[in-house]
Amino acid sequence: MAAKQDIIHILHVDDEPELAELTAEFLRRKDDRISTDTATSASEGLQRVTETRFDCIVSDYDLPGQNGIEFLKTVRQKHPDLPFILYTGKGSEEVASDAIAAGATDYIQKKAGTEQYELLANRIQNAVEQSNSKRIQQRAEQYFEAAGNIMVVLNTDGTVARINERGCDLLGYECSELIGSDWFDLIPRTAEEEVTDIVSSFFEEDADSIQTNVNAIETKTGEQITIKWHNTALQNKEGTLLGRGLLVSSQQ
Repeated sequence: MAAKQDIIHILHVDDEPELAELTAEFLRRKDDRISTDTATSASEGLQRVTETRFDCIVSDYDLPGQNGIEFLKTVRQKHPDLPFILYTGKGSEEVASDAIAAGATDYIQKKAGTEQYELLANRIQNAVEQSNSKRIQQRAEQYFEAAGNIMVVLNTDGTVARINERGCDLLGYECSELIGSDWFDLIPRTAEEEVTDIVSSFFEEDADSIQTNVNAIETKTGEQITIKWHNTALQNKEGTLLGRGLLVSSQQ
C-alpha cells in the first residue's frame, strides 16, 4: 500500500458513473498511489474542486450542462496550474486542439481494452510529477528573490551563475557585474589563507553535501565584512555535481 504522502488524489468527471468507477479500479490496479473521487457533471466537479485539494482532474468531453472544454476553462479561472486531462470517447483533431488551446495538460481518446488505463495512469503520473516539480521550483524562485540574505548559485568553476538582488545590493555591485565573475575573487588577500582548503575541495565530487564557513569578504567599495555562508551541493538525478548554492549572512 502506498504511503499517505505518496497518494495521487484525482477527480474523474464522467456522466457515466459505472464507467468512472471501472476506470478508478483499473487505475488503482496500475498504480496503488492513485486514489479517485468521481463526479457526474461539470457543476458537481467544480463543487468538489472547491471543497477538496486534488492533484489532477480527468474529465470526459460530453457532460451535462457544460462540456469538458467549458469545464476546463472554468477550472482554469481559479486553478491555472492544476493538471487537467481530457479523457474522452469524442475523438477528433478539433477537440484535441481546442483542449490544448484551453489549457489542458493532456488529451487521451478512450479506446477498447485495458491498455488505455495503463496509458492514462502513466499520463496522470507524469502530469502530477511535472506539476509538483514546477511548484517546488516556483517556491524556490520566490524564496531566492525574497531572502533578506545573499543567495548565490555557483558553477563548478566557482563563477557566479545567479545571485539575488539583495546580494548585489549588499555587495555594492550591479548583478550583471557579478554574473560570470569568480566568487572567490571577492575574498580579500588577508583571508585567502583561511579559505584555501575550502576553495580547493569546494567542487570535488565527494565533497560534503552541506558545508558552513566563516570568513571575510570584500564589497565593491573595498569594505571588508565577516560573513557566515552555508553552501549546499547542487546535483542532478544521477548525483553529478552541478554547482553549489550559497546562503550568506553578515556577522557584523
